[in-house]
Amino acid sequence: MPKYWGKGIATEVSKEIIKYGFEILNLEKIIGIALSKNIGSCKVLEKIGLELYKIVTYDKDDAIKYNWYVLEKEKYKRLHSKQL
Repeated sequence: MPKYWGKGIATEVSKEIIKYGFEILNLEKIIGIALSKNIGSCKVLEKIGLELYKIVTYDKDDAIKYNWYVLEKEKYKRLHSKQL
C-alpha cells in the first residue's frame, strides 16, 4: 500500500525473514525476485545484502524483466558479524 512506502517496513521485515531462513531453517542460499521496473523492491533486496545475479524475461516479447538476487549463508555470516 502506497501509504506505507518509504518507511523501512519492507527492509526490516526482510531482514528478519533472511535471519530466520539462515539461522532457523539452516538454508544455504536465499533468492529474491523482483520486477526490474520495481525499483523500490530491487533496492530493498540490495539493502539487505542480496546481489543481482541474473535478469530473466518470461514473456515472448522480452518486455517483462525480472531481477534475480541471491544471498549465500557465508556472506550473510560475514555481514551479520560486522553488525554486532
